Amino acid sequence: MTKDTDYIVAPKDVIALKLAIESFMQCQNNVREQMRVLAWQCVEQYFNAQIQARRLSHLIEGTRIK
Repeated sequence: MTKDTDYIVAPKDVIALKLAIESFMQCQNNVREQMRVLAWQCVEQYFNAQIQARRLSHLIEGTRIK
């Protein structure tokens, strides 16, 4: 993820979450659309089925008793 696609807030930090939501809602529509497109590209690049299958395979292979 990048600063162009998301806001990062610490777990259980409700104040930071509130501020991030307010900041996002104040963005112009074209900025939100750009964030959406970039986030989707990130998901497609790093979280597609082939990559997830490869990661699972490596995890399984790494736990086998030799």
